[in-house]
Amino acid sequence: MSSLLMVLSKDPYTTEIPDLVLDIGLNAKEKGNNVTLYLIEDGVTAARKSEFGTKLQSAQKKGIKYMLTTGQCFQDRLPIN
Repeated sequence: MSSLLMVLSKDPYTTEIPDLVLDIGLNAKEKGNNVTLYLIEDGVTAARKSEFGTKLQSAQKKGIKYMLTTGQCFQDRLPIN
C-alpha cells in the first residue's frame, strides 16, 4: 500500500482540475492506497457547501482524508455549515 498526497490549489468553479484530482484520488483509494487531499489557496473553496463539497464529503466517507490551509485564507473562504 502506498500513500498519496495530492495538492489542490484550483477552485472547482473555473476549472475541471479539482474533479480530475478527486477522481485520481478515488481510483487510488479503491486500489488500497492511502490518499490525502491538501486544499490550499483557491482549492480551499472546494470545501464549501456545493456540488463539489458534497463530492468531498462522499470521498471522505470512502476513506480519503483532506486537510485545509489554516490562517487568513481559511477564515476568508470557508463558511462550512
